[in-house]
Amino acid sequence: MASLIDSEAHFSKRAGEVRLGDAALRTLRRLGLNSMGSLAYAHGQPGQPLDEASFTNWVQSTVDANVSLGDTSAIKRLLFESQTLVLAALREQVVNPDSAALKKVPEAERDRRMKHLRDTLIGVLIEGPMEPGHALLDLCAQQRESGQLRYIPPERCISRVHEVTTASNPKKQLEFESDKLSIKEQVVAPDMQVHDLLKLLEAFRRRGLAFAFAEAVSFLDYERYVNSLFSHCHREPPPGYSRCALPQLVQADKLVFTKLIEDGVKPRKWTQRALELQEEENNLKCKLAPHLRSLLSGKRLMLWFGLKQGAKVRLIDDFSGSGVNSTVQACESPKPHSTDVVAALLLQLARSTNGDPRQRLDQVERSMAMLLGKSSQQAQIF
Repeated sequence: MASLIDSEAHFSKRAGEVRLGDAALRTLRRLGLNSMGSLAYAHGQPGQPLDEASFTNWVQSTVDANVSLGDTSAIKRLLFESQTLVLAALREQVVNPDSAALKKVPEAERDRRMKHLRDTLIGVLIEGPMEPGHALLDLCAQQRESGQLRYIPPERCISRVHEVTTASNPKKQLEFESDKLSIKEQVVAPDMQVHDLLKLLEAFRRRGLAFAFAEAVSFLDYERYVNSLFSHCHREPPPGYSRCALPQLVQADKLVFTKLIEDGVKPRKWTQRALELQEEENNLKCKLAPHLRSLLSGKRLMLWFGLKQGAKVRLIDDFSGSGVNSTVQACESPKPHSTDVVAALLLQLARSTNGDPRQRLDQVERSMAMLLGKSSQQAQIF
């Protein structure tokens, strides 16, 4: 997430506040000076006083030979502020390295990203209870900046309406800076009460919008994950079991993030092809109900298929999974007993195999070699 130094939106906003002309601003952008960080090293050295004659010559030769006195003063003010911000950021990285992950998103940068999010997610209404609070946006942006994924519970996925209308609780925090102890007051918005499935769904979607705001995940894939999670509420429970409720959904969501953290998945920028969060969430989708998974616990699975021959079905498998086949009551390698079995097998393989005819032939040869216990060349002769 762009900071005050790297944010182009903050640079444009600050240029308008110091009344820099549009022509001069366009010239700076054309030269690649579109942020405080890039402007800080365009002329002079941060921390060193500016020479008036040298600065005037630089502006006239670089920006415009006929630049007005007001634009010159505005550029000088922006240059001084940018160099001051760069020095402050470097000092903060040395004195307090962990503070970079605790900074809030600049107002101009937040407004720009929210506008981009609304323009991109066509059909998604981001307002009212669906608009994430600034605290939630900052929390997801901090995870993106630090590269460390943390679980955000539903009660912390507050909306902007809740953030504005609810009284905040100021907290005092003791900090150690430059060999000095200081007490700072931090305003924290209270958590939201999530006591039904509708509020839980809104909280999960606000969290998805906040992660999309931080460019850590695709909102479309995150929405698929939420839909798969809530789809369990529509399943009829088997006898002796109760329907999936809110506590089970919260626990499942927490286990998903726990697995992501254990696997070392890091929230990264979506445009840099870092899709770990979205891919892992898709891989962790539940395919079987809990009571079905308990029935399959401790049992080995095997691949098999049957050949229908009139009123009977001849079962064919490799017996490696079960050892003894309860259908044919045998423990031997499967062998074709007559030509009709071989013909039925070839017909079944030809119907179920798509693609190039050579691929079909290769699959038939491999299947025949497995059934006959011979090599591929012998299967071709057969």
